[in-house]
Amino acid sequence: VTVPADGKPLSKDRAPHPIFSDIRVRKAIACYGMDGKEIVKIAYKGAATPWLGIIPPGTMDTVDVNQMCPYDPAKAKALLAEAGYGPKKPLTFELMTNTEKSVFNVIATVIKEQMARIGVTANIKLVDKTTWLVTSTQDGVFDMFIEDLSSLLTADQNSYLSASTAAWNHSRHTDTKIDDFYLRYSREMDPAKRKAIAKEFQEYSADKLYWNTISGSPFYQAAQPWMKDYVYQAEFKVQYKKVWLDK
Repeated sequence: VTVPADGKPLSKDRAPHPIFSDIRVRKAIACYGMDGKEIVKIAYKGAATPWLGIIPPGTMDTVDVNQMCPYDPAKAKALLAEAGYGPKKPLTFELMTNTEKSVFNVIATVIKEQMARIGVTANIKLVDKTTWLVTSTQDGVFDMFIEDLSSLLTADQNSYLSASTAAWNHSRHTDTKIDDFYLRYSREMDPAKRKAIAKEFQEYSADKLYWNTISGSPFYQAAQPWMKDYVYQAEFKVQYKKVWLDK
C-alpha cells in the first residue's frame, strides 16, 4: 500500500502507493476480482487450496477466511468505478513474477485474464529470482508480485513479513495494529486465547488486504523414520538444529 519515498534500501520513509493505497482498489483487484479457485484449477490442476488468509492451511492457528472475499466481478467493477476508474480512465498495473518456477507465469497469466474481465490491464513483468528478491526486499518500486517464498509460515514467523517495521514487509503498510496483534499473540500463553487472537488477526488482515495468499507451489521433503524432531517449513527454511537420530 506504500512505496519508498526516498529510494533507500529498507527505508522506513513511505509514500502512498498511487494505485493500491486505496482500499477500494485493493478490494476490487485482490478480493472480488480475483478467483482463487480458477487459479488453482488452471495453474495447479486442482492440487492446491485457494486461500486468502495470512496463515496458510496446515499451520498452527490458521483460520479459513475465504468467505470474506467471494469472487464477484460486478462488485469489483462497482468499487473501481467508485474509486474513479472505468472506460474513460482504465486501471493499469504491473504484475511482477520471476523465472524460478514456470507455475508463477501461469498464475500471472490467469490473473491477467481475470483482471481483463473487470476492465483492468495487468502487464506481466518477468524477471530473474535475484531481481525479484532485491526489488521486493530493498525498496524497489513495484505494484504487485507473484511468489511462493514463505508460503507455509506460522503466525509467529509471519512477523518477519508483515509487521509494519519488518524489513520484508512486502505490502509496506504502516498499520501498527498489525504489530499489536503479533505482540498479543506472542505474549499469550493460553492456547485457546492464542487461537482467538490469531483468528481476529487473520480476519483483520483479510479485511485490509495487506496480504493476499492464493496458494504455494509444491515442495516436498523426505526423511527416514529414524530422523526425529525435524520441523517442515517448506522452502523457507531447512534446519536440522534440533534433529536427532533414533538409531
